[in-house]
Amino acid sequence: MSKMIAVTLMLLIAAMAGFAQEQKIAEQPKLDVAKMHDALPDKDYTAKTTDTSFVAPNGERVQRLEIVIPGVTPKQVWEAVSTSEGLRSFVAPVTEVEMKTGGHYYTNYNPAARIGDPGTIYNTVLAYIPLEMVAIHVKLGTQIFPASVANADQLSAIMQIKDLGNGNVRVSEIMTGWQSGEDWDKVYKFFQTGNSYVLGQLYKRFVIGPRQWAGK
Repeated sequence: MSKMIAVTLMLLIAAMAGFAQEQKIAEQPKLDVAKMHDALPDKDYTAKTTDTSFVAPNGERVQRLEIVIPGVTPKQVWEAVSTSEGLRSFVAPVTEVEMKTGGHYYTNYNPAARIGDPGTIYNTVLAYIPLEMVAIHVKLGTQIFPASVANADQLSAIMQIKDLGNGNVRVSEIMTGWQSGEDWDKVYKFFQTGNSYVLGQLYKRFVIGPRQWAGK
């Protein structure tokens, strides 16, 4: 076999291997973000949330999930949702919060990571009223979310804190900016289940104690 033929065969084998790998990747089922939270634990705490979502007069969907936490003050809840230490007590093991307009509201769910490592979620503070509310711009990545939704880049989340008296505080997680379509419906479901879980974890943080992250 001549040297030229041998090189040609090697290139052909490499090309076929690459094609086979591409086919394998293409054949893998697409990640369905609508089902990503189906296996989350603590369903008894998640079930304490109430879905009060509605359609605004202009036809836009407004996702609103609420939970009532007993035995707390608005200040305690505010510190939990507006500080890095507070978020670490129930949301994620790695957090960075700057409670100011344009400030960071970053998280990473890998206990071994640091902010800026792969997996970091980069949200930004849009507005806030101490002890009452914080609004953030929600930044979605195309690695997980449909490109049509991620590239639209128009979702916002508002967390409201309401003192109901007698040691009860209602926390509402509201998301706006929804459009219509299958991709948007899937992302809506992702946050519907995910935010219910987060509110349940906030409730658990106060009735059981701060979350202890494995590997942290």
